[in-house]
Amino acid sequence: MFTKKWNEKCFFVAPLIFVGLFISGCNSNPSNQPTRTNEQNKPTVITTPNSSPVNTQIIVQTPTQSVVIFDLQPLYKKNIEEIVKILGKPQNNDEPTKEQIKLGGNEWDKTFVKNDYELMVTYDAINRNVVDFFMSTNDPSGVTKDIEKLKAILNVQDSTIYTIEPVKALKDSTSYTGIIVRPKK
Repeated sequence: MFTKKWNEKCFFVAPLIFVGLFISGCNSNPSNQPTRTNEQNKPTVITTPNSSPVNTQIIVQTPTQSVVIFDLQPLYKKNIEEIVKILGKPQNNDEPTKEQIKLGGNEWDKTFVKNDYELMVTYDAINRNVVDFFMSTNDPSGVTKDIEKLKAILNVQDSTIYTIEPVKALKDSTSYTGIIVRPKK
């Protein structure tokens, strides 16, 4: 009678133990090397096992891949009408009045928005030529220390046709509000 009950219990308990060991074996890291998990465009999680599970380190690395959002290379030497045809309708599409131009308001701007980034294009209201481009940071603080990211977004990292001028933040001279990109003459 004791043996019969024991056999019935083993019949149910043994498979559960086997499944538990199998699952824990799948999740173990026998080489004690860091493991990485990553999905496209998501942070990489690196788990470094130590002697104790309490001391396990988890390091999160965010990908720093920059994507070109406003490619300035094909906009070189284009007037504002040509730029609007390429970039689409700007956020502000008004033009200066004759009175504003008479009072010396020769420069005007149009702002284009894409993927939470704003590109302001300043142009001469009379001859319609571009004066400069201003790429602002999309950081909620309004400042960034990474002007290389802004250059990459505009595809002007190694440009020979544009000059690039970082715009320093007023309160923190080590941070920037964006970059001004001017066509070389």
